[in-house]
Amino acid sequence: MPLIIVMISALLIVYLRSLIAATYLILTVLLSFLSALGLGWLILHHFLGVEAIQGQILLFSFVFLVALGEDYNIFVISSIWQKSKHMPLKQAVLEGVGQTGSVITSAGLILAGTFAVLTTMPIQMLMQIGVIVSLGILLDTFVVRSFLVPAITLLLGKWAFWPDEEIPL
Repeated sequence: MPLIIVMISALLIVYLRSLIAATYLILTVLLSFLSALGLGWLILHHFLGVEAIQGQILLFSFVFLVALGEDYNIFVISSIWQKSKHMPLKQAVLEGVGQTGSVITSAGLILAGTFAVLTTMPIQMLMQIGVIVSLGILLDTFVVRSFLVPAITLLLGKWAFWPDEEIPL
């Protein structure tokens, strides 16, 4: 897991040319993963009678959710970044999230539904992956990408893209 975080962080830094953006985008995905894991455990244990999450589930869920979450992150932040070069950051965030929102929502719903199908499988491992990954994708789609990333970007202002000096406030 740490190697995956380091590799994705390095790719984000190269692509975005921003240490701050790469940091908060990685942290939002990790928060989303941990939230999905906790909520998934509650559902698996209290509603589906699972006594323990299998060890491999953590790694598989982590890989899926971090990869998908960063994909959504890059899509949103790239739109905000491009727009912020020509307009104030607040307007860029509003337009960037508005422009990418329907695509991310559609993709998130389809992907969550696809992983949710795994919950019907008689194989315990697939059922657990289905629950956790579906929840994680829904959290990423409706909470992280819609609210958390734009809010952090606005709170950080011009520092959100540091050290890139092209971004106006």
